[in-house]
Amino acid sequence: MKVLKFAFFALLACCLTACGDSGIEVNEDSGQEIYNSTKGTYVGNILVDNIPQKITITIGENFTVKPLPMKPILERVFTNEEELEQALASVQNVTFSAPIIQMSVASGYIYFLMEDTDLTVDVTVEGKSHKVFALISSETLFDMYSSALSLNMYVKELNFEGKSYDVTTNKINYFVDSAQKEKITQTEI
Repeated sequence: MKVLKFAFFALLACCLTACGDSGIEVNEDSGQEIYNSTKGTYVGNILVDNIPQKITITIGENFTVKPLPMKPILERVFTNEEELEQALASVQNVTFSAPIIQMSVASGYIYFLMEDTDLTVDVTVEGKSHKVFALISSETLFDMYSSALSLNMYVKELNFEGKSYDVTTNKINYFVDSAQKEKITQTEI
């Protein structure tokens, strides 16, 4: 996972330093046009326990991921296998949404930075309701040539019942490489 994250940031650094190569002049009008062209729903996979899980990523008024696989977060809090299974069974189809705070265009790539956003999830274990809090940071890179979207999300803070969990040395990352835009069919219009 560290290699993928490094590769994502290295690619991002190369893209943002090569601003003059793309031939795209970005001003207020073209910036809005570029943003509008990336709006939509993308389908990709997140690996959880080396098993791909399909998710949708939406770029619109906000950035949205659904369903967000909760096992990487909940297994940090619930170390007992039975409790983890109960917690996972009690959370289905979790949606994460964050405001987009920055868009940059360089060398055929569009970079979106989202505001760090809290995710609060209610779980039920042994008949008792609990809240898990995670502060999530997220960013995407859209390749204008291949129309593919890459996603990098990670948990910056994790809290459960007043206890903070270390997520700096043992990170919780979500990475999607090459999510593709969903095609809109005539019946959906």
